[in-house]
Amino acid sequence: MNLILPDIFDSKYKSNSQRARVITETWFKTELYCPACGYNSLIKFNNNEKMADFFCEKCGEIYELKSTSHNISKNII
Repeated sequence: MNLILPDIFDSKYKSNSQRARVITETWFKTELYCPACGYNSLIKFNNNEKMADFFCEKCGEIYELKSTSHNISKNII
């Protein structure tokens, strides 16, 4: 697993929040696997799905990705 975020810069995204979302979603899709079953591919839901961003096609677990352009605190909810 590559822990370095991709260097994606797209001028159509003006805000840091939008850039953070695109970068972390790209990284999540290419680098992570399902924590529940270990399957090595997660599928991205369509944008604006309620309460879900990715799902595992093998076990059906769903995942919500949270991202920020600010430093992350010591506590993750």
